[in-house]
Amino acid sequence: TAFQVYLAFEDKIRTQRPEAGEWDRIPFGIKVQKIWGAFDLSLSWIKEVFYRPEADGYNQEYYLGGDFVGAVGDFGVYGEAALNVPRNEEGKFDFSGRHTKDLLEYCVGGDYIFSNADVTLRVEYYHQGRGVTNKADYDLMGGLSTGQLLQAEDYLLVALEKIFLDYHTFVFGSFINCNDGSFILMPELNYSAADNLEVILGSVVPCGKKGTEFNGTWDVDGRKIELLHPSINVQAKLSF
Repeated sequence: TAFQVYLAFEDKIRTQRPEAGEWDRIPFGIKVQKIWGAFDLSLSWIKEVFYRPEADGYNQEYYLGGDFVGAVGDFGVYGEAALNVPRNEEGKFDFSGRHTKDLLEYCVGGDYIFSNADVTLRVEYYHQGRGVTNKADYDLMGGLSTGQLLQAEDYLLVALEKIFLDYHTFVFGSFINCNDGSFILMPELNYSAADNLEVILGSVVPCGKKGTEFNGTWDVDGRKIELLHPSINVQAKLSF
């Protein structure tokens, strides 16, 4: 059994306001971890703090989290969840008037190795409680202002991974919006040039009908805003 704690301090010369360094502005996390058979389990309590320019103040959020990773037979399985614990105007924790399903985010996934072909299949489902199921309810500007990167409620990641010529790994994956049918294709070629050097060639291809999240272009008040477009990227990772 392990017990972990972290505190995230901020450089005073880079704070938005002088009081940013005070105790109630400091994010922290507490985590208890336990090994049980083939599973690694943990439970956590997290305080998140971020500055909101539009409110000229700091917003504090609390989360109860949990995760697991392990194996069932030949299948690797894992999952994690985070429940946003709301507070009332008096600063006390209070779920009154709130729906728990709207405050919960979680993902579950698994992987399986086809030994004959040396191919790994990975499938992962992600549920975003604050997301919506109808594309007519998407709120791009609201999402940008709150830092919400995704709009919908249900997503699926499917990926195949193949190692060949010892030092090369090819991954072909797709991130799918289950609510509107749009998706992103994400092929990637990884080359281990040395023990501490990786070179990665990847691509992002958004696909979707007009009005869907991964179409790539949004119509906001009659203006076209392009957030996603087909792209190719090259990365190099050096470890030392």
